[in-house]
Amino acid sequence: MSRQSEALKLVEELLADIELSRVGSEQLLFKGLRLARLMSDYAAQEWLQFELHGYDRSTPRWTALM
Repeated sequence: MSRQSEALKLVEELLADIELSRVGSEQLLFKGLRLARLMSDYAAQEWLQFELHGYDRSTPRWTALM
């Protein structure tokens, strides 16, 4: 299975999970992170990591956002 077809399958699953409230928010974030990795979306990966593990105010990236 190609990365693109795997990503499409994951998107469909993720949307169904959201619409049908099948899983909790943490599981949705993990699936979103997996999708971001499949799509090589580094900004989304960083954002989802922050959402999952908390925002570290000491990092230069966080300070730039404030």
